[in-house]
Amino acid sequence: MTYQGFVACVLVLAGTMFSVPDVMGADDLMVLRYADGSTQRIKLERESEFIRQIEFLEGRGAPGRGDWRGGRRPDDFMVLRYGDGSTQRIKLERESESIRQIEFVEGRRGPDRDDWRGGRIKVIGATYGRNCGAPYGNVTNNLAEVCDGRATCEYIIDFRVLGDPAPNCPKDYYAEWECGRNRERGVVNAGPEATGTGIVLRCPVR
Repeated sequence: MTYQGFVACVLVLAGTMFSVPDVMGADDLMVLRYADGSTQRIKLERESEFIRQIEFLEGRGAPGRGDWRGGRRPDDFMVLRYGDGSTQRIKLERESESIRQIEFVEGRRGPDRDDWRGGRIKVIGATYGRNCGAPYGNVTNNLAEVCDGRATCEYIIDFRVLGDPAPNCPKDYYAEWECGRNRERGVVNAGPEATGTGIVLRCPVR
């Protein structure tokens, strides 16, 4: 479709649970990698996890500007739409179709940022088969790899990933985590035959 002299291409990001921040998170970066090997670093106006949609507005030749194929093409833009309704418009350094990879670099979270956003998940321990005598924390590393550093984490318990610490026993799943500097602690427990069950870790704990 066209929009004010541009062709728009829309990329909708999968929806996730989020809370709208009271202040801006301006430490995260987006890195665009172009086909010619060049990169463009963009400072985000919100934290990267709040992005809900990315639009590419492709510049089009307008009457009187001549054929851009024989000269300079009008600039392409990227528009980021955040979960709180705000947008960020970015002028691209190359044509949008030459983008080969988009990376997000999470800025360092300072103590005051942890406070206002309820902290980030830090897995303390995860145990698969506690009810069957499995040792505490036997699957901590697996859960931590998936969930540490996030505000919300949806995790599917899968014995094919976790292994079988107690054969012939219907195993439960128990997890504990903290939220940032305030040490707010969350606990979730999925009963026996937990495999295939989804659990949610979030900060702040609700």
